[in-house]
Amino acid sequence: MKPDVVILDEAHRIKNRKAKRTQAVKKIPATYRFLLTGTPLMNRMEELWSLLKFIDAGKWPSYANFVQTYCEKGGYQGREIVGYRNLPELKSRLEPIMLRRRKDEVLPDLPDKIYQNYYIDLDSKTMAIYRQAENEARACISANKSIAINGIFAKLTRLKQIAVAPEVLGAEHKSTKIAECEKIVGEITESGQKAIIYSQFRGVTAYLEKLFKSKGVGLVHVNGTVGLRQRQKLVDDFQSNQNYSVFLGTTQSCKEALNLTSATYVIFMDKLWNPADNRQAEDRCFRIGQKNTVNIISLIAKNTIEEKIEKRLDDKIDLFNAVIESDDGVVLKKNITSDLFKDLF
Repeated sequence: MKPDVVILDEAHRIKNRKAKRTQAVKKIPATYRFLLTGTPLMNRMEELWSLLKFIDAGKWPSYANFVQTYCEKGGYQGREIVGYRNLPELKSRLEPIMLRRRKDEVLPDLPDKIYQNYYIDLDSKTMAIYRQAENEARACISANKSIAINGIFAKLTRLKQIAVAPEVLGAEHKSTKIAECEKIVGEITESGQKAIIYSQFRGVTAYLEKLFKSKGVGLVHVNGTVGLRQRQKLVDDFQSNQNYSVFLGTTQSCKEALNLTSATYVIFMDKLWNPADNRQAEDRCFRIGQKNTVNIISLIAKNTIEEKIEKRLDDKIDLFNAVIESDDGVVLKKNITSDLFKDLF
């Protein structure tokens, strides 16, 4: 295949320079290359190199050179990327090759989007379960200095699950966050509006499906196991049928290629570590065709890992703004891995 032009939609999917998808795409010998994405920088600035390399390999010769120029090394054996530098220079190099348009510039008729964080005090039973798991995680990491990063994230994931819905892990009581979600959905549906509810955990969306169905709430449920044809049918049902007032979805499987403009509320039971993924998920209803104000509600458990995740998400958004949006030339620092987990625990 030797096309004259290659156009990549959702181009952030080639951010991992080592991924087979990225390597395969870069083998296509095209004279002209275009990348389309709302999130050229999703998580870490060094991921931007893979996209730039695809556009013009000559101007962005090596990953090592990019890191040496724009990243600061430190941490374990001086190998970790602990901060960023020369951002004004990077921004000036991006300007000739990047055309960026925000929704408020090209779609002035779109309504407002309102963000609300609901900070929730967990009930005593849930907090007891959480503290026990937190102490176990801390003890495990302290006793095993060589624990793999995947092992640490497994501990973090369990804490996230408990903060969202310990019922999914076998607890017999109804947690505060589930009760709060139930209350909010009740108010939304009583007013004749529709809501999208996201969780990264399939068990949470499955639990909510049973809960709301038992109360007679019409809903559709989409997760990674739903095929494309069935998924589109569920989306069409939700869009066109007033009897379906809730769309339940796992965040990762529903953050792209869905049009859910009949909803005016988005409820996050929990957040992914990547702010761009969260933003893509909420924008399933904030797009052409939306006529009403969109309300984004995040349910955040107080005194848990969820508050720390919100802080990490804010830091990553600041990095995106510094490289892509703003002109203040701010140099950002990011915690090295060891400090990150020390803070979380």
